[in-house]
Amino acid sequence: MIRWSNDVQITSIVRNLNIKITTVKKVIKKFLDLCGPFNFHNNKLGGVNKIVQIDETMLNFKCKSHRGRSPHNKTDALVMVEVEDKIKRVFAVVIPDKRAETILPIICNNIINGSVIWTDEHKSYSQLTSKGFLHSTVCHKYNFVDKETGTHTQAVESFNNCIKIAIKKRKGVVVQSRQDFLNEICWLFNNKENRLERILNIILHALHSFLLCSHTKMSRVFEANIVHPLHRA
Repeated sequence: MIRWSNDVQITSIVRNLNIKITTVKKVIKKFLDLCGPFNFHNNKLGGVNKIVQIDETMLNFKCKSHRGRSPHNKTDALVMVEVEDKIKRVFAVVIPDKRAETILPIICNNIINGSVIWTDEHKSYSQLTSKGFLHSTVCHKYNFVDKETGTHTQAVESFNNCIKIAIKKRKGVVVQSRQDFLNEICWLFNNKENRLERILNIILHALHSFLLCSHTKMSRVFEANIVHPLHRA
């Protein structure tokens, strides 16, 4: 976990520790299961005068031996980044399509009402103002940054590039593991300042819960097999 938290590639961990790649992936998956949930329902992104940039990105990996991307391998993700002087927090989730009825509930569940939201001009975002957000757009056909409002999506596009680089380093991510992959990338980014401390705290909390549960079960067994028979006697 220490090597993983220091951005050492999984293939390097496997080679250096002489263990199976499936073992490494299982350990990381188990740890991330302890970290969930990965949404921001209880600690939403944004706030008064805070900017959240939103964009969609494709998670497919294009091999050199193939032209284009297979439609059977196509996966889109909705990506949100909370921005101050730099990116503060990130969130990414696999989406089945880019329709408003798919995207808007995710945004409303993870961003504080009244936040400033910057997007491109995709039609699925057109209802954000009516949902209580301060919505501003940039038309990428003409500008990367809107000259009048200063609106841009460069921060979220930067994080999208981080996602794509991670996919490329892994030589692709299988479809059924792509949400787990996004959870991993987002957790590493959101905890980049104190990863090791967070890992230790999560493991200690899980250990404490396990011991508490084990103690409770042992107490019940003791009562059922020792205390109750003695009382009946």
